[in-house]
Amino acid sequence: MDGETTMVAPLRGFYLTPGLGKKEIRIACVLEKDLLSRAIDVLMEGLKMFCSSRISC
Repeated sequence: MDGETTMVAPLRGFYLTPGLGKKEIRIACVLEKDLLSRAIDVLMEGLKMFCSSRISC
C-alpha cells in the first residue's frame, strides 16, 4: 500500500497441538507505536484486497 508492506508469519508453527494456530498469524514488530499502527493499516488493506478477489474469505 503506497509502497509499504507488512510481513507476518503463520502461527501454526508456534503450537505443539495439531490444528491450533491454523487461522492465526504472528506480527513481530520492534518499532515505534506509530509504525506498528501503520503496519496494521497496511495489513488490513491487503486483507481487504485479498478477500475481494476470492469467493470466500
